[in-house]
Amino acid sequence: MALVQVVESELDNIHIALDQRSFVPYYEQIGAQLRNAIKANKLQAGKVLWSERELAEKLGISKLPVKRAYERLRAEGLLVTSRGKRPVIGTGGDPWDIQDLWSFSEELRRRGLPSTTHLLAIDLLDPLPDVARSLQLHPTDQVYCVKRLRFVEGSPVALETTHLPAKLFPKLETQDLERRSLYSIIEGVYGRRLGGGEDRISAVSAEHEEAHLLRVGVRYPLVTVQRVVYDVSGIPVESGLSLFRADRYTARISLRRPAVDSSTATFKP
Repeated sequence: MALVQVVESELDNIHIALDQRSFVPYYEQIGAQLRNAIKANKLQAGKVLWSERELAEKLGISKLPVKRAYERLRAEGLLVTSRGKRPVIGTGGDPWDIQDLWSFSEELRRRGLPSTTHLLAIDLLDPLPDVARSLQLHPTDQVYCVKRLRFVEGSPVALETTHLPAKLFPKLETQDLERRSLYSIIEGVYGRRLGGGEDRISAVSAEHEEAHLLRVGVRYPLVTVQRVVYDVSGIPVESGLSLFRADRYTARISLRRPAVDSSTATFKP
């Protein structure tokens, strides 16, 4: 069996061996070995990895297979890449169950992950038109704009900007928005039971402010979650935008196949 092997002492003696006679593509061989090393904690989160060019040169192959392997690992949250910098080992995406209505701190507490919140600002403002529409506000209504930076295990994961109708939540600025869940405040302090909501998920590139706060490079991929939440009577109580680091967010969705009426189902070759 012909092998090309590389050992790098500063990377905890990680071995990458390519079987030149295998039908498995090089990028899959590279990705599998790095993935196994990360999950076995031989490559720990935060450790700097070889650049695409460095690993390709060490293996004596073109850069394309390494690039494809890194892209797959990045999509899994196991690798964090920024323009002009060597890649860094990630922690893997934290699976978020987007079918249930949880606040950030409630979701993390439910999964036993330590989380903290830093309140960046809380302001009483006239709402922008899109916020006013989503909250079904009158022209004279104001909103509280709450901006918070969320941490998981000491690392910044999400930047949240939340708007709430001031008439429904008077003196919101007196509440402890760093140590208490917003949803527990809405229900426990203001007596509004939450009924449900809607999330819209998309993606953007980090601008300078988001990149600085989330400790990523400019243009780093972020997952955006736009949320509107309603109380049990159908009144909108929250309109928010969350920006998640793409390496720390994985959506988990349970799928069910609907019943098909065989009497009306047809097949056309």
